Amino acid sequence: MKKLRRILIVTLFSLLVILPDIAPAFSQLSTTVSCEVRDVDNDGYADIISTATDAYGGPQVGVTIEVTPDGSPRSLYNGSTDSGGQLVFEDMPPGNYTWSSSVGIVGSVSINSSDYPIEVSERVAFWLWFMAFKSNATDGEKGRYLLQAIANYARYSEPLPPKGSSNNETAKLLMPWM
Repeated sequence: MKKLRRILIVTLFSLLVILPDIAPAFSQLSTTVSCEVRDVDNDGYADIISTATDAYGGPQVGVTIEVTPDGSPRSLYNGSTDSGGQLVFEDMPPGNYTWSSSVGIVGSVSINSSDYPIEVSERVAFWLWFMAFKSNATDGEKGRYLLQAIANYARYSEPLPPKGSSNNETAKLLMPWM
């Protein structure tokens, strides 16, 4: 009987010692992450809202979310949930996106250009094209995805030319496309 009591006491003490170390692993297992598309700030542009909650529906702080446009080799948008358990990616271009979280939950969302129509003047359209071209010529992939998003929005069916071996070559390939 004394031996059984001693084993019980040692076991309970061991659990008290290791429980704080393993508790975060259990809390991550019960984390729920979801993403949806809405215009959070009512500016007419689509936003992707990520929400992380614990098993009791409370906010889960610090969950990292990465958003990758379909066809992109890497994520272009990322961040961590705030004290309210939310992360908002504002003013996202139309397209399909895959998202992943640091707790292993993944999903996808779509932004349809007809749900968030944008009306711009010819001057604004010109500057958008110029910025997309300039971004592509100096920054690489983000500019290409911006151009593709604009082309998709405008229902322009001509595919983007392949990326050149240098920024200058890429710029030369894009000129006829635009």
